[in-house]
This record gives sequence, structure tokens and C-alpha cells, in this order.
Amino acid sequence: MARRNKSYVIPECRAALDVWKHEIAEELGLFASVDDFVEFATEWDASGNQMSGSAGGKKTWADVSAREAGSVGGRITARLIASAQQSLLV
Repeated sequence: MARRNKSYVIPECRAALDVWKHEIAEELGLFASVDDFVEFATEWDASGNQMSGSAGGKKTWADVSAREAGSVGGRITARLIASAQQSLLV
């Protein structure tokens, strides 16, 4: 399968989209809270030791099904459209 180059027209928007992604995932109940989530399956704990696998018992995006991830993406798209429509009215 071909790899997609994920580039942004405005690179600074990535942080805002990540915030939306986490908010929506929490709204859908994918993560109990942002504290229960780690971005990657391999992270570092407080003492500097590498955690792997289940990321120390916390949920990662690797644990999310394709359907759940699609729901998050769909809601991000809906928010982007609503935001664009709102900016046209102002």
C-alpha cells in the first residue's frame, strides 16, 4: 500500500487538529480522559525507562478500531465545515 504524505496547508493547524482529535475521542468514550491516553505505543515513563506494548496500561491509537478512528475523523470534518461556514457569516 502506498504511504500518504500528510502535509498541511497551514502547518500551525496541526496542534489545533490534535486537540480536536483528543476532545472528540473523549466525547465518544474512546478514552476515559486524556490522562488515560498516550499518543504512541512506545513512550517513556517518568524515570526515563522505555515503555512498550500497551504503553503501561494506557490506551493508544493502536488500540482504537478503524470504525472508531473513522468516527473521530468524521466529526473533525464536521467541525471544520461548521467553522468554515461560521467564518463566512461573520
